[in-house]
Amino acid sequence: MKTSFWRYLHLVLALVISAFLLTASLTGGILAFSEATEQIQTPHQVKNESLAEIIEKIQTHISEISEIEVENHQVTVKGLDDNMSEVGGVISPKDGRIAGKAPPKPEWLKNIKALHRSLFLHETGRLIVGGTAALFLISLLTGFVLLYRRQGDKILRNAEMMYKSDFIHFLGGKWFAIPLTIIALTGSVMFVFRLGLINTRQPKAISFQPEKNLKHIQVKDFPIFKSTPIAKVKKLIFPLFEEEEDFFELTTTTETLKINQFTGQVLSKQPVAEAKVWKRFNQELHTGESNTVWAFVLFLSAMVIPLLIGSGVFLWLNRRPKKLKNQYTADEAEYILLIGSQSGSTSLFAHKIHRQLLNAKHPVYISYLNDYQLFPKAKKLIVFTCTYGEGEAPDSADQFETLLTQTPQNQNIDYTVVGFGSESYPDFCGFAKRVNALLSEQSWANELLPLHTVNEHSTEELAFWTEAWNEKTGQSLMTNPMYYHFEVEHFENLSIVAKTPLDEENQIFSLTLKPLSKKSFQSGDILGIYPEGNHRERLYSIGKVGRNIQLFVKLHPHGLGSQYLYRLNAGEKIKARIINNEYFHFPQKASRVLMIGNGTGIAPFLGMINTPTPGIEKTLYAGFRHRNKETEDLRNAIVESRKKHLVEDFRIAYSTGDAPKRVTDLLRENPDAVVDTLKQNGVIMLCGSLAMQKSVEALIEELCQKNQLPGVAALKENHRIRTDCY
Repeated sequence: MKTSFWRYLHLVLALVISAFLLTASLTGGILAFSEATEQIQTPHQVKNESLAEIIEKIQTHISEISEIEVENHQVTVKGLDDNMSEVGGVISPKDGRIAGKAPPKPEWLKNIKALHRSLFLHETGRLIVGGTAALFLISLLTGFVLLYRRQGDKILRNAEMMYKSDFIHFLGGKWFAIPLTIIALTGSVMFVFRLGLINTRQPKAISFQPEKNLKHIQVKDFPIFKSTPIAKVKKLIFPLFEEEEDFFELTTTTETLKINQFTGQVLSKQPVAEAKVWKRFNQELHTGESNTVWAFVLFLSAMVIPLLIGSGVFLWLNRRPKKLKNQYTADEAEYILLIGSQSGSTSLFAHKIHRQLLNAKHPVYISYLNDYQLFPKAKKLIVFTCTYGEGEAPDSADQFETLLTQTPQNQNIDYTVVGFGSESYPDFCGFAKRVNALLSEQSWANELLPLHTVNEHSTEELAFWTEAWNEKTGQSLMTNPMYYHFEVEHFENLSIVAKTPLDEENQIFSLTLKPLSKKSFQSGDILGIYPEGNHRERLYSIGKVGRNIQLFVKLHPHGLGSQYLYRLNAGEKIKARIINNEYFHFPQKASRVLMIGNGTGIAPFLGMINTPTPGIEKTLYAGFRHRNKETEDLRNAIVESRKKHLVEDFRIAYSTGDAPKRVTDLLRENPDAVVDTLKQNGVIMLCGSLAMQKSVEALIEELCQKNQLPGVAALKENHRIRTDCY
């Protein structure tokens, strides 16, 4: 089954039981802490004494004992003193004296116990609490499945985590796995007992033929009393009269015995049903009654449960795409706007159309392509989507094609597709074209307008589409391009510190930029530049060198961003955005990191290599087209880093020359670099071209299958493979 199934099941179970589980965990924590402190503070606890020893000590102070009872690790006694007056209380195990009365349980603690057991709902509440324990057990099992899929057989090691909530949820669940499972399991077993599904009928009593001519001996010398630890005793009732027919009745945790009061011979034995013994054992495990340390472990475990619930909610929210605000539901809307966006700019255009349709009193619903579903009242469907990489779907649309084929609409709907992209790329609007083609194949879909493409988020080209829409529908969307402009915020001022000459063969140059204000950033973050001072954005991966930003740029003949950067000179200043790309930061908790890059994708790795990371083994595989002075200088710089023990291994490939190789060829020659990294809880990072990413991922998938490791999809999902490719 897919990881998404287990994650969804884990989430659903948590949501179903969260309120009851919170109540049970908080009250259970209080009870466990009370049990632990009570055991610590109890002054007269019995430990390793036998029943015979306790009786002997008590008899020196009480003439006639009628009953001895063991409860809460204390011995209480009832009897008559020398004046035939009733006496009783907790005895001191040291000398058998009555030390005082057992203090009653506080009323508030009784209420907490009732809330924990039944939610003050009596039998109904007990069933709810028991059912919660059973569902909690299943939830833990699904969590273990997710944990295994995340780490495989390296489950005891700490994986790299993206968020603080991930840290709490992952470590809390892992290190408290055993006590949490015991809590859930014992609670579930008690629930089964409550339902009466386990037979607790008492077995038949066993009688023994009395032996004759046995000598009378003192009670303290009875063999059965000498061999019975006081910790196993529940109650001992003394005979009222000195007659053969009257006997001692000893109840332990496993049986009830009738004992001759003169000879100590066992007359009969009534075993406790094994199911009741198991029930009692479960109760002790669940409450911590049997051991102070275990009670304290239960307290800590109970306190972890709210943290697991809270951190799980945060993880769920972080994984979900941001919900779009709607005045109408998907079932009510006649106009459906679906978005495929990677960085958010496509969404900005879609929202401007959404707002205008709402102002015109049309029932409109806006969401992501991954939220495609039945739209029972829909008349118009408008798709706004960008394309990621080489004609691929953006993250918010990667499930759309499957959803479309699985969910046909029940009425005819007019559709139009607006694609956003850049004509400088060969797969310009490739995904939008595929969406348009898929919709044209649906029997319920009628093309209202032909596919419309927008180059570089051109507001003029988007305005052409609004004109066509107005002409076709008779509506009045804004056609002024200025209406669709949006301002980019949070600029940083940067100064050009250095610029290398162009590597003519590889067509690569590098820039070093210095932020003019204090700005926190890391290698792997992204620099967004705006060459024309408008919405046309270009993004570059950052390498951090000291306090400066290092970029490697591929110069394209008509490249908007690369030509702009190439024209800059040392001393000039620009405005740009530094975008936090936490996903591609260097993993601080991995055992080893394999970095794979080609061309300009080597920039963040150079910064990562030159940042000391004690205890983490770093390896770099790099690829370039040509071997020349510039690439040799780069190779020599990395060799120097290796001498300083900043990088463990470094290999470089050139795709031209006498023995052409690509990065994938290097990895195929050294498969252990991949396999050992994954087996040792390491992380693989890829930066460079999408073509390189695809070939490397195909090789990794092949190696994972051969070595029985999780596949690329699972590794990506658990941040064991991280990519920043373009």
